[in-house]
Amino acid sequence: MKRVDSLIEMLTQEKNRLGTAHESVIPFIKEHMDYLSKEIKKIRNHITVLIDQNPNLRQKKELLISIPGIGKATVAVILAKLENLEKFSHVRQLVAFMALAPKETLSRSSIKGNQGYTRSVINGSGKPSICQHWYRFNAILL
Repeated sequence: MKRVDSLIEMLTQEKNRLGTAHESVIPFIKEHMDYLSKEIKKIRNHITVLIDQNPNLRQKKELLISIPGIGKATVAVILAKLENLEKFSHVRQLVAFMALAPKETLSRSSIKGNQGYTRSVINGSGKPSICQHWYRFNAILL
């Protein structure tokens, strides 16, 4: 997963360069972006194959995919970053550990009964590398 993270970071850098690059360099940047995208896809496919070939990892993948909002990319990160999923006796423990459990935030005025607001946010208190992935995943969706 570290390699995929590095490639994604490089791809982001190249995307940022497009806005300031001289037009004579833009085709080279786009070519490099295409290469990086293909490498990311190739490595993710390889990771998927490795997970599916290992019965233990495949079983863990099936359990993780049962969590709403968790897809193949996130499963790969979780399996790579969490060494021992067996320590969680319930899916709620895993969700809390990864900081995916929403917590409600109240404004002071909503507590007093005025026209305040209430909102749910991801709590962000989990393992930093997983929180970073989850943030990046959600940023892509926006």
